Formats: sequence, C-alpha cells, structure tokens
Amino acid sequence: MATSDIPKLVAEGCKLDAMIKDAGKRLAAIKGELIKAGAGEHFGSAGERALVIEAGPALTALKAEDLETAKTIAGKDFAKLVEKSVSYKPKKSARELAEALLGKAAAKFVSLIERPGVVQVRFSS
Repeated sequence: MATSDIPKLVAEGCKLDAMIKDAGKRLAAIKGELIKAGAGEHFGSAGERALVIEAGPALTALKAEDLETAKTIAGKDFAKLVEKSVSYKPKKSARELAEALLGKAAAKFVSLIERPGVVQVRFSS
C-alpha cells in the first residue's frame, strides 16, 4: 500500500464508521419494534426471518443485602436451596424446592434469587 492511499482509506473508514453507527441505531429501533410485536417468528417481504426470543427469568446469586432475608424466609431449608461459594448461588432446583419446602414464602424467596430474562432478536435469510 502506498502512502498516498492513506487519506483515501481514512476518508472511507470515517464514512463507513458513520454508516455503521447510523445503521446500528436503526437496527436497534427495528429490534425494539419487533420486540413490541412479541415473541416468535416474523417474516419479511422477501422471505427474511426475524426470531424474537423471550427468555424466562434466570437464577442469580443472592445479593449480600438479601442474605439474611433469604435465610429468615427459608429457615432450616436454606442450605437445601442454595450452595455456598463466594456468594450464595441458587441450586438449579431451587424454584421447585422452594415451593415444596417454603409454601407461601416460596415466591418471596424465589424473587430474591431470580433476575429478568433477556429478549433476543436473531435474523437469517
């Protein structure tokens, strides 16, 4: 590559960078509209496909400020619901076990160990 090509490459790179930023903003807006349309497959006029996936809530580690509350709710069953690491990580079966072990307190306990699921949009043609 000749040094004389550098200004052309810089100019083209700047132009492409701006186009990518603009396209990214438009793509984010499109994804937002598709998410509003709901989970499932959506089709374009030429057979393109957009798949909107709404994941369910995922288990997450207990926050330090919620530890005592969770222990109070679960009582003697606390160790059956979580495993100790650097933090308290819910066991995969924590939701089901909480319902069986904690009764009415299960929902409050589960709310401490869940985080919202993530909505995704995947395109293919």
